[in-house]
Amino acid sequence: SIGARAAGAGQIRTSGMTVTTSGLHGYGLAAYADSLLTATASSIATTGVQAHGLIAWADNGHLLLGGGSHVTTRGALAHAAVAWNGGRVDVADTTLATTGPGAAALLVRGDPAPASAFVTQSTLSAADGPGVGAIGAAQIDLTGTTVQGRDLWLKVGAIADFDGLDAAVPLLPPDLPPDDPPVPLPMALPAPQGVLPAADTPTLASITATGSVLTGAAITLPGSLSNVALHDTLWNLTGSSTLTTLLNDRSRIAFAVPGGDPVQVVSYRTLTVSRYSGNGTLALNTWLGDDASPSDQLVVVDGSSSGPGVLELHNTGGRGDRTLADGIRVVQASNATSTPDNFALAAPVVAGPYEYFLFRGGAATVSGADVENSWYLRSVIDCASPGAPVPPCPAPPLPPPPDPAPPDPVPPEPPSPSPPPAYRQEVSLIAAVPAMAQVYGRTLIDTLHERVGDEQLLHQRGDLDTERSGFNGAWMRYLGHDGEHDGGRRGIYGDRGPDFDYRFDALQIGTDLYRRVDADDLRRRHAGVYLAYGKGKGEVRHNLLDYRFHAGTDRFKAGSVGGYWTAFSAKGAYIDAVAQYTWYDMRLQSPRTSDSFVDADGLALSLEGGWPFILNEGDGSSGEDGRWRLEPQAQVIWQQIDVDDLDDHTAQVHFSDGDSLVGRIGARLNRTGQHETAQGEARSSNAWLRANVWHEFRGTPRAAFATNSGYVPFAVDMGGSWGEVGIGGTWQVTQTGYLFADLDYSWSFNGDENAWNGKLGMRWNW
Repeated sequence: SIGARAAGAGQIRTSGMTVTTSGLHGYGLAAYADSLLTATASSIATTGVQAHGLIAWADNGHLLLGGGSHVTTRGALAHAAVAWNGGRVDVADTTLATTGPGAAALLVRGDPAPASAFVTQSTLSAADGPGVGAIGAAQIDLTGTTVQGRDLWLKVGAIADFDGLDAAVPLLPPDLPPDDPPVPLPMALPAPQGVLPAADTPTLASITATGSVLTGAAITLPGSLSNVALHDTLWNLTGSSTLTTLLNDRSRIAFAVPGGDPVQVVSYRTLTVSRYSGNGTLALNTWLGDDASPSDQLVVVDGSSSGPGVLELHNTGGRGDRTLADGIRVVQASNATSTPDNFALAAPVVAGPYEYFLFRGGAATVSGADVENSWYLRSVIDCASPGAPVPPCPAPPLPPPPDPAPPDPVPPEPPSPSPPPAYRQEVSLIAAVPAMAQVYGRTLIDTLHERVGDEQLLHQRGDLDTERSGFNGAWMRYLGHDGEHDGGRRGIYGDRGPDFDYRFDALQIGTDLYRRVDADDLRRRHAGVYLAYGKGKGEVRHNLLDYRFHAGTDRFKAGSVGGYWTAFSAKGAYIDAVAQYTWYDMRLQSPRTSDSFVDADGLALSLEGGWPFILNEGDGSSGEDGRWRLEPQAQVIWQQIDVDDLDDHTAQVHFSDGDSLVGRIGARLNRTGQHETAQGEARSSNAWLRANVWHEFRGTPRAAFATNSGYVPFAVDMGGSWGEVGIGGTWQVTQTGYLFADLDYSWSFNGDENAWNGKLGMRWNW
């Protein structure tokens, strides 16, 4: 039975129709030669073997369906829509769905006459067959349409490649009523009860998809040809596919994730074509490792490939490794050519500490044509090979003039050194983190006179208790520190680590909880605690040997708690001990990846001493006004920085060797002054100049990146010696309050470090 049919020169126009059929060849809607059937807002359901939902058959048989219509078929080989032997199907705003074994949502059989189908804003689905099937001279246009089959969205082949089409089946139902006009048949077509054309008729199919979504594999069987053009279309490729010609125009072909063990080659898929062109994207899956790593591939056989196209690589779990030969092949040329601008990477390809660059051709300067036209990922800076990426490699120079005639015999060329590994810029960004924390912790613990001002002025106060516990003094200060670390010519490829400029700002608040002054010899002791909150920012530069560029920004927020004990002799000699704990909340910002976060903590201990020598006798009642002192000083600061393990979305990173041991020797030249206010109140002050030599005995924090071959460490050598000069002072501004400030400049003796820092604070004692 047939729900509705148009035959001869007949035309049918209908809307809101519901059709239900069952049985062999129980078509829903049929349009035969020279006829037109138009339906909108209709529902067609069929059940039965080869009970197609729609069929347009023979010359100019034309069937149009739209307006929110639905077609469902349930029988074996019952296609939802068929265009056959010159027929044409137009579908718009329609759902074509089939659940029958071997049935396609759309089958276009252009045999012996060309057939066509035009589908717009529709959904095609096949539960047990291809989404679209093409036989013979088939033209298929898909616009704004979603297509999905069981395994295939497209199958192109001859009659024998489709079940049920090479058997003797009726092309017209046998129950046409006697008064129906005869259906004119082309001379080459057998009678309605005849046998179909030969089963090995080859296919020349043209499929165009515009603004569509296609899910599944696409296969072109031997002896058939397929021309597929994708415009602004997404193809979710779920299985290895074969096409003759593929145009990828502003479209995306996304290979599905491997279906098995991602380390095994068999888990990956290939897209094999004879001709590939376009500016679209191929999204491939790759196990990022060494040269033997598996990957999805575009395979071009006996043809050509041209672009400019884009390769988007997704790591399937590889931790990265150094490639030593051609690298990981992602585009294979087999008796085929590719253009130099054929492909570029859509985004950086990184794993572990490595960055993979895309190369056309192998690593060897001389190789076969297939290798020269294939495309590889290599995790090395291979600027000597043809097609090296720019940057990091410089642009190719102009061809040199011809060499003079070589001597006889020609001396052998020395072997070329192995290209260095390509480390990604985030390695520098990550490696700088513990080094910045070490500098911050040392800056915050500081020296006695920079931290709390010159407490020697307190002994001129007669209003202070000689012994007092509890809250008896307070101080606060702001500190700013601006510095630079130079990683040298090699950066992370050497032992100095990356370049980075850093800036610290902190607010520190402390209180004296204990004070004692011995009445007989004026020895004084102070003890207290402090809190601090600071922020740090580091601008990091990455060095790919001769190519330096901005790697990103490291930021942190730090909270600290500390305690101190200070003892003064009657002549002003002192010992100052400090313990400090700091916790860090760090944020790593690369310009090309999402931010990473890691926590750290630091423990620092400092012991400092000074012994002043009086250079002259001062004036005034106390003898302090105008008195000069030269005070040799020494200090040692130990730190331990522990940074949690980091996962920056690309690699697991383990930090170690976060200890630091810094020593300082120096001298402070200071002058004490006294004056009276207009009200007759005495005020004291102290101004000083200071010079120091510092040395870092340890200070080589490491960041180790996990790879397929183990951990690769990167160190930042903060060791060495540096000088420092500074100026500062303390001024009594009220009966109980003292303002203190200083400004310092430091520079390393090897020229790798320099920094400015300044502090401004206030101290009160009562």
